[in-house]
Amino acid sequence: MAVQRRPKKGSPQDKGQKPIWIVRYRDPSGKEHSKSFPTEKAAKAYDAQQVEAIARGTWLDPSLGKTTGREIYEGWMHSAPRRQSTMDLYHYTLNKHLPRSLTIRPGS
Repeated sequence: MAVQRRPKKGSPQDKGQKPIWIVRYRDPSGKEHSKSFPTEKAAKAYDAQQVEAIARGTWLDPSLGKTTGREIYEGWMHSAPRRQSTMDLYHYTLNKHLPRSLTIRPGS
């Protein structure tokens, strides 16, 4: 886990601009993730949360929260062969009851 300041202090680009703090970490599978923050305090707090979650085994990939309920439902709908009348009913249910913006959050 690393918290980095951009631009680096004393660099030629550091002339009167506010720094951005970047947190870089690797998930349990080894994939690198990063997130930026306006303050060092917020970056260090996020870094501590990620370290704790990984250590406890409760870490969830932030990109999982970008999957919509519609995408999950459509994937399930097409996961097995079904009769046309069943597919028609599923499409009706999808369009009537699941708004396009519905998002499933990790851990929900």
